Amino acid sequence: MEFVFILMPNFNTERFIAQAINSVLNQTYPHWELLIIDDGGSDNSVKIIKNFKDERISFMALRENRGPDYVRNLALKKARGRYIAFLDSDDIWEREKLEKQIEFMQRNKIAFSYTPYFVIDENGKKIGSFTPSKQINYQAMLRTCEIGNSTAIYDTSMLGKVPSGKFRHDYEL
Repeated sequence: MEFVFILMPNFNTERFIAQAINSVLNQTYPHWELLIIDDGGSDNSVKIIKNFKDERISFMALRENRGPDYVRNLALKKARGRYIAFLDSDDIWEREKLEKQIEFMQRNKIAFSYTPYFVIDENGKKIGSFTPSKQINYQAMLRTCEIGNSTAIYDTSMLGKVPSGKFRHDYEL
């Protein structure tokens, strides 16, 4: 099984961070490492993160807020493994997300993939869903970005490490 490196920037999401981390811990695909970088937040997120004791979770805290592009690029420098996945600290993954998505990418020899996702409220209640187009081209991206950041995974053996842009990091990826 191939290794997945998960990047999780965090900024003041104490209300949601434990659920996000638990959604990674509960994955049926066990070959992953999660790097959480706190972006100079002022809430209790760091205390919550430090309560998780799993050797696959690592953590860094920045002294001042630098923004999501800086945090993602810092995490990419530390990333190892074939696949890079993203999970925002206020999002959660379905239990079989990594297993199904990595298997799909390997079976189809795909360098980049994304998935549909549920929209949930602040209490975790499903209030909707979003299904992006099966294929998205440049023209479609000019209209809107259909790719949910927390659904994206890419294969570094095909694409290398893709740095985050300054203003539209999801579009650049």
